[in-house]
Amino acid sequence: MAVNRNFVVKNGLQVNTSLLFVDSATNRIGIGSTVPSTVLDVVGGIAATDLKLTGISTISGAIYGDGGVAAVQIGSGISIAGITTLAGSGGITTTGGDFYVGGDLYVGDDVEFDSISGRELYVSGIGTVNQFQALTANVSGVTTTGILSASSAIITGIGTIQEFNVGTGGTVLYATQDGTIRLGSGTTTATVTLNGGSIPSVGLVIALGG
Repeated sequence: MAVNRNFVVKNGLQVNTSLLFVDSATNRIGIGSTVPSTVLDVVGGIAATDLKLTGISTISGAIYGDGGVAAVQIGSGISIAGITTLAGSGGITTTGGDFYVGGDLYVGDDVEFDSISGRELYVSGIGTVNQFQALTANVSGVTTTGILSASSAIITGIGTIQEFNVGTGGTVLYATQDGTIRLGSGTTTATVTLNGGSIPSVGLVIALGG
């Protein structure tokens, strides 16, 4: 039967027990529920071409993508499967806590760190470091650095260092880019050899009349 007229229902509406339930006392609609807890309470699934949410949305469970695959898992945390683009057209993405990456991290632009701590650091190309500290440093290629601090360092290639210290504060060897070179200090005696033979100190040379 076709009825070409509008219906006005003033005292609620119920279709097939719980298929559609309208509570006029609370101004709530239930689909699949006769006790709607919100303005629109849906028990079951929702299929839509487009979904636009404004305001705060609370989701417990999962958001499914194509093929019924859970693309976003939401519970005590959020888990996203697949490619995730944040602020694709520009802007700032901020996390207030720690940020963990289980695989590789690719960054297309500049990266700024307050401090960095890692097991291995590999830089291909030109790296400009103001201050570098490591237990063991193995650097190859062209190196330009302000301060390099390491228990042991192997530099192959060209290294440009403004200040070079061996020992705490350069007590064993101290050299700067202005041409100052110092061996030993008031607290550390330096023993210097050249071609397998020792080099006498300046005081000993003067004493011997050299």
